[in-house]
Amino acid sequence: MVNTVRDDRRVEIGRIVAPCGLKGAVKVLAYEEDCVTVFRKGGRFYLETKGPAAAEPLQVESARTRKRSAVVKFCTIDTIEAVKALVGKRLFIEARDLPRLGPGEYYWYQLIGLEVVTVTGRRLGTLRRIFPTGSNDVYVVADSQREVLVPALRDVIQEVNLLAGTMIVRPMEGLIEG
Repeated sequence: MVNTVRDDRRVEIGRIVAPCGLKGAVKVLAYEEDCVTVFRKGGRFYLETKGPAAAEPLQVESARTRKRSAVVKFCTIDTIEAVKALVGKRLFIEARDLPRLGPGEYYWYQLIGLEVVTVTGRRLGTLRRIFPTGSNDVYVVADSQREVLVPALRDVIQEVNLLAGTMIVRPMEGLIEG
């Protein structure tokens, strides 16, 4: 089953961190590894003004990747002065405009907040954060008393059920005490 995103939410996709050149391009710290697919020509993004619902629309004129960031030129921004006012602002995209993912792939925003339970039924907590390590992501799962790091590996993640809001894991030996 292909994971298609069909909702009306706006998802934070990155943050404008600096001007890039003199003609209105911006450096965006992108939260998506595949920046070129997300920041495609003609793509529509929303610049935070007072939260994601009140964001103003921007259309991509051009984009290219640069290490873990993207250099994006929006159609209506043409000067370095205009860009300086945008530094630090968050960018959002409509969830339905995100690229389709393959089977078993999920966007981070879909996973954060899931209840994480072991295959034996033990509740580990809620998935609070995700961080990439290079070889695989690591999920930070926490309850009121502890925090557990769960590697995002096929042998560990047994099931993700977005409708039920749960993730079932088979912890690696030594991952969970007592």
